[in-house]
Amino acid sequence: MDSQEKRMSNYPGVFIKENNRLALASPGMSKLVPLLVGRFRQQDNTPLSLSYGPVWIENWQHYCQLLQGAQVWVEVETDSLPDSLQPERSAVHSAAFALRSYFENGGGPCYILSLAQGDEIARLSEILAQRDDISLMALIDVGHDDEAILTQLGGLTSRLPQSFLLLRYVVGSGNPPRYGEQAQSACYTPDLVPRQPLSIQASDIWLRDLACSLSSLAQGTAKQRETYRKVKQWLNLVTVDYQHLNTFTLSPCAPVAGLYCRTERQLGVWQASANLALEGVDPQRAIGNAQHGDLNERGVNAILWQEQGGTTVMGARTLATSSDSSWRYIPVRLLFNTVERDVRNLLLPVVYQPNSAGTWQSARAAINQYLHRLWQQGGLYGETPQQAFQVELALTSSELSLGILRIRIGLAALRPVEFLWLDFSQDLMAA
Repeated sequence: MDSQEKRMSNYPGVFIKENNRLALASPGMSKLVPLLVGRFRQQDNTPLSLSYGPVWIENWQHYCQLLQGAQVWVEVETDSLPDSLQPERSAVHSAAFALRSYFENGGGPCYILSLAQGDEIARLSEILAQRDDISLMALIDVGHDDEAILTQLGGLTSRLPQSFLLLRYVVGSGNPPRYGEQAQSACYTPDLVPRQPLSIQASDIWLRDLACSLSSLAQGTAKQRETYRKVKQWLNLVTVDYQHLNTFTLSPCAPVAGLYCRTERQLGVWQASANLALEGVDPQRAIGNAQHGDLNERGVNAILWQEQGGTTVMGARTLATSSDSSWRYIPVRLLFNTVERDVRNLLLPVVYQPNSAGTWQSARAAINQYLHRLWQQGGLYGETPQQAFQVELALTSSELSLGILRIRIGLAALRPVEFLWLDFSQDLMAA
């Protein structure tokens, strides 16, 4: 036995073989990590500001425990209860409603980022710059500063190259909005309306003079319970303007983001989130065949109501230009984003490895194993692995001397043996 491969143990006659070759674990496919930006409120009804940064939310129940889950809130003074609830006294908490729609349509754990009046929007990209795990972004409610917010999010598609941006399009507004990398964004229309009318519950009433919600008084002191009874009795007597509450619209981005997550979880990220129904919402307006064709030409994905399927997402196009047709379809772009992210993470352990053939082959073998598993799951086209993907060492003498490992990966994401290529470079210990 080679003296470099064995050493004596503390026990007579026992030898231990040491293998110092690089062993890279081939990871499973990473999941979409959404970032949903909106205007959320805390439990005390104060806006949650940008300074809190991204907040991780597991599900709708988790959100309601941390922040205000009411979809509607009404502010009243207990000392001077009005004769009726006027529109200016009530408002729809559209960010909370949109987040609930995201979870109802299959959304999984996500980050939320909240903006309050007076927040410096220019800091948004700075706050998110370190969150390189974010892979899907959307502004899920509508406000007066949307342009500035989307400009910041669009810039992140260049700085975080594995992130994808969902956009809202208003029919008749000309060409679709374009922020950041066009091949890393997709546009949806029209806005949506809730299928069930909204109504006001005790948890939706905010008592301004007491700085608490009505429902929080139900189990309180005797005086608080009396206030609760008084306001509940008043609610049965006043006229509530439900028409104002039921005419609000919802950006399609939140439920569509949920559909992306559901499709990835059930079918794979390489499957299109199209010809699938959305739950709990209907299109604000009907889109005819001619208009649908025009939207397709513009790269806008229409949401239609169908008698058989209900509210259905009918497109899976990115905003890529005709000269960048390889990235025309969302599932192709999301698949490559996922592979890029996973392979970069796979190569991180080789940074301090020697610039040698053993290191190169270990890296190549791990990538082959990862892609072979992807092919077996149906994520790549081809009857054989050779038709589905290729992994090549693209080494030059100058890069070898500088300690750079370069690998080219070809994936058949559209049809067999027609590869789209990715180039990866990783620093190694210089020779």
